[in-house]
Amino acid sequence: MRHVATVAAGFLLANGYADAEAAQQIAGALTGAGALGLSIAEKRSALKSIW
Repeated sequence: MRHVATVAAGFLLANGYADAEAAQQIAGALTGAGALGLSIAEKRSALKSIW
């Protein structure tokens, strides 16, 4: 997930859609959102196995 976020931010930076600071923020936000999504999916999976 982190590599996808880095590539996306690099693409935006290379094409002039974002500056370096914005690219770092975008990569951080995507990484955080991905981690949150994976955590929720893992917890749902664990709850299903209990029931």
